[in-house]
Amino acid sequence: MAGSEGGGRKWLSCGCCGCLAIVVLILLIVGGLLGLARMQVKGQAVAEQTLEPPEVVQPGEPTSAKPGRVALRLKSAEFYVKPAAPGESLHLEARYDKSNYELTERFEDGAERWTYEIDFAGKRSWLLQILGNLLGGEQSRVEVFLPLDVPLELELELAQGGCEMELGGLWITSADIAFSQGGFAMGIDEPLRAPMDSLSIRGSMGGFAASRLGHASPRRLEVDYRMGGMDLDLRGEWRVDSEITLRMSQGGGNVRLPKNVRIVGLDEGRVGPPAVVEEVPRPTLTFTVSSTQGELEFE
Repeated sequence: MAGSEGGGRKWLSCGCCGCLAIVVLILLIVGGLLGLARMQVKGQAVAEQTLEPPEVVQPGEPTSAKPGRVALRLKSAEFYVKPAAPGESLHLEARYDKSNYELTERFEDGAERWTYEIDFAGKRSWLLQILGNLLGGEQSRVEVFLPLDVPLELELELAQGGCEMELGGLWITSADIAFSQGGFAMGIDEPLRAPMDSLSIRGSMGGFAASRLGHASPRRLEVDYRMGGMDLDLRGEWRVDSEITLRMSQGGGNVRLPKNVRIVGLDEGRVGPPAVVEEVPRPTLTFTVSSTQGELEFE
């Protein structure tokens, strides 16, 4: 019995020493990271920069403006996409730490359309950037201003950051949005110049909110997300029929349905077609919905 008690005390002592070693190791790692973050803050080289593509992108008459494609690849900062003022061209305004972030642009003028690509990403790990911000470092901010009178294809790849996007009043023909490990918010406060051909939103390990998508009136709307939360507002001025596909896994979501439309593919007891034949048919929204390990609620 005594030997058993001695062995128990020995294993307990070894276990305590092991736990203490793990705690010391964690403290050393955290201390090292904090030290690196402090050095990063002290070495900041904050700069303000404005980028504007060549004059060919300047907006013209709505019937003559050459279509364009704007591709944004953004990482580890605060981002804002919004309409430019009337008469202003496509441009970007940024305030960031040049020692820690890199901003590049590429422009190509094709026969049928022009393409403008913007890349913004950190040079160090995301964890160090977060710690630097907590220790008083300058928060990087990038604003992209889209012209009002130019038909645009919009692409956004967002990672480890946050983005707020307002598209009301713009001429967006299609939008492809992908985000991961971050947050994304889209608003469309007024109808677009014309219904969108397609709108795709794909996300993982984050949350997003989209409001008044009816003002975009996309002919095809696809939302695919996992491991996150969603608030999808489909209200607004629908002008055309739409095929809407919603796929969700390992998360939850809320969908706000519009009025003055026909809805097909959802619970007819909850939302159904109009009871009478109308002289001017309402737009029809046809839903395809799938969810696993989560729940979608429709209002």
